[in-house]
Amino acid sequence: MPEEADRIVELEIRLSHQERTIEQLNEVVLQMSRDNDALRRRLDKLEASLEEDGSEVGPANERPPHW
Repeated sequence: MPEEADRIVELEIRLSHQERTIEQLNEVVLQMSRDNDALRRRLDKLEASLEEDGSEVGPANERPPHW
């Protein structure tokens, strides 16, 4: 019987560690989602700003490096 009790305790310890790890990973995923949303909003604002200016951005409108 002591072996079974030890096995149960070991399983409970492992379960506890796994639950903590899952909670930590969930927090990381939530933070990444918030960061992604913030970056998306910034990108949308930047795109809207560029559209308002009417200026084209890209290699075709950049001065060559030798100028």
